[in-house]
Amino acid sequence: MKIILCDVDGTLTDMWPIERSVLSLLVKESSIKLVDKLYDQGVRDNFKIYNTVSKIKIKKSAFYSMYNKAFLKLVNSKKLPDIPQYHLVNWILKNKDICTFLYATGGQKPETEYVLRKFKIIKYFDLINSISKTNCKYSKFSGVPLKRICKIYKIDAFFTDSEKDILGARKAGIKNIIQITKKDKKIRLFD
Repeated sequence: MKIILCDVDGTLTDMWPIERSVLSLLVKESSIKLVDKLYDQGVRDNFKIYNTVSKIKIKKSAFYSMYNKAFLKLVNSKKLPDIPQYHLVNWILKNKDICTFLYATGGQKPETEYVLRKFKIIKYFDLINSISKTNCKYSKFSGVPLKRICKIYKIDAFFTDSEKDILGARKAGIKNIIQITKKDKKIRLFD
């Protein structure tokens, strides 16, 4: 079996519609325009966005607890927006019999696994050894979460859309790094 590591946001889908919906529950409605403005300016850290917009400043751990509760509230009420399915999802389905998949994401475990369920690919992922902000506080750029996975598996390929993730993967000793975007219609690795 080949071992494939995937980022989620930017490779399987665009997580912003979900993140924006969660942030909308956490901030005053009048602040959502500022949330959008910060995102448009390139701020991608939801904690940073929240603390910029909210009058109440909280610690990161309290924010993520609140964030996950708000996310689950949206799931239970079926009020999450649709998200796009990128081409890597089809590649995963095509290669499910020859690969074991893991994810390494800077997002939260509940939202990541929601995406995998939505796209009907969750059963092909090793969820126990996958990494998210929920079980590793370090960024992929640091190399720490990727090194943790590399202690368990020899990674045959890492799919990401991020230059910082590429640097982190190099720090972890991952050799085959494939940078993709939502526009990549053909993904060739084992074909």
